[in-house]
Amino acid sequence: MSSPGSFCTSVLKTSDAERAARFYTSLLGWTTKPGTSDHTFLQFEGKTVASIQSIASGLIGRASYDGGWATVLLGASLHVLIAFIWAAIYNGASLKLPALIRRAVMCGPIYGVVVYFAMQMIVLPLSAIRKPVFSFQPPLQMLQGLIVHIICVGLPIALLARRAAEKTKR
Repeated sequence: MSSPGSFCTSVLKTSDAERAARFYTSLLGWTTKPGTSDHTFLQFEGKTVASIQSIASGLIGRASYDGGWATVLLGASLHVLIAFIWAAIYNGASLKLPALIRRAVMCGPIYGVVVYFAMQMIVLPLSAIRKPVFSFQPPLQMLQGLIVHIICVGLPIALLARRAAEKTKR
């Protein structure tokens, strides 16, 4: 069991572990440590904080770690589906709230924060992971998760919604 304030490991299922490792090491300053043939461990200050492996565990639990390429594909598909759902929610909301389009650069990051907390407090607790609702990550890991959701989720979704709205006006 981890001590209070220590990182808990997060898992990412990907078909391109090298590329994902390069992305996270450059964005967050993490380092890599080779693991088994299907794992690359990401470390912060010498401690493992993430393993590039399994989004599928949210649907099928621990069996995802033994599923090979089938669960890699399932995890990648789930990741895309979840991102698409969040984008559709923002786009739908922007039809009723045009400020989401006019102020996409401001609203997108706020939406990233909303997505982060919705995933932590609703989606993950209802998944096969069974994360307790109010069990938050250590502050630094939470901050990193928020930054990733602001830059890589909320802002791109808002900018793409604005671009789509501009194209429909023409």
